Amino acid sequence: MVLRRLSEWKTAIAEREQLAQMLRHLGRIAEQACEGIVVVDLKGTLHFVNTTWAKMHGYETCNDLLGKQISMFYDADQMKSKVILLSEQAKRGGLSSGTVKNLRKDGTEFHAKIKMIPLTDEKNNINGLMVFVIDITEYKQIENKLKETAEQNETLKQQVEQLQREANRHGEAEQCLKQQVAELNAANGELQHQLNEFRQAESELKKSREQLEQCLAEQRAELKNLSENLQQETEQREQIEKHLKKQAVELTVLNEQLQYQTAERERVENELQKYRNDFEQRVGEQTKELKAADDQLKQEISQRQQAEGHLRRITKSKQTQGAPRHSGGQAGESKESNGPFSAKELKAIADLAKEME
Repeated sequence: MVLRRLSEWKTAIAEREQLAQMLRHLGRIAEQACEGIVVVDLKGTLHFVNTTWAKMHGYETCNDLLGKQISMFYDADQMKSKVILLSEQAKRGGLSSGTVKNLRKDGTEFHAKIKMIPLTDEKNNINGLMVFVIDITEYKQIENKLKETAEQNETLKQQVEQLQREANRHGEAEQCLKQQVAELNAANGELQHQLNEFRQAESELKKSREQLEQCLAEQRAELKNLSENLQQETEQREQIEKHLKKQAVELTVLNEQLQYQTAERERVENELQKYRNDFEQRVGEQTKELKAADDQLKQEISQRQQAEGHLRRITKSKQTQGAPRHSGGQAGESKESNGPFSAKELKAIADLAKEME
């Protein structure tokens, strides 16, 4: 039974190592992502930050951000009008996204596209959020440039119309009008080329994000299975600990009984000593037989005392090994390394119990 318990403990340790390896694998995937990724609890505390997020906000390492609040990356207006609303939407609908303005370490702002996904525990209760952020400053600049170009186009269009009216009145302005129209067409062609590049980049980012979401969904499913297995192993370990505690109580009762029998034996020895003195005075002819019986009794007492002393050492060693069990991790490993009673010690306890009976 002891060997089977040791095998079960080793299996549980191997599964915990497999779970830790899986978490490290998920961390490596997040580190390779082109998006900034953080994991926060329901209070907004950062529990995971990838390198892209840290560098995006002007920090050298991720460790500087762990334990901090996500509100440090947004001003009060952005938190109230955007971030908090998006987080509540994610908790209700399972997914939320939008555009926000993030703050860098030096206080400067940059436009970002944000996406939030709720995280759940083994009971499917939401216990945090996974937040994805993409810096869209360049896209915003292109968008602003497109707006400016559209305004310029409108202005140019108005100018063309004015020039056309003037051309109708003034034939000498026709050549100048054609030149401006050619420049406008060239500008429109360049803007159209930039717009196509922007759309292509956005399509590639969308595809990359979908692949990452699929990978994260698979990893979450695997982590959920490992968590369930770990819960089962924990319950089995608790049952084993209860059984060991019961054995410790039984061993304590056995020790108390042994102490009682030892005291009773000493009392009997004192009475025998008294009776022996009386018999020596009244019965001289039985002196030799009583002496032989006394020698034999002393030998038995010596053997019994040796067995009792050995049993006390075993009990003390067993109690010393069992005490750290309640302190967790390292104490549990110490128990496994010392092991149960040896075969010789168990035999000595059994022989002593038979003699006591």
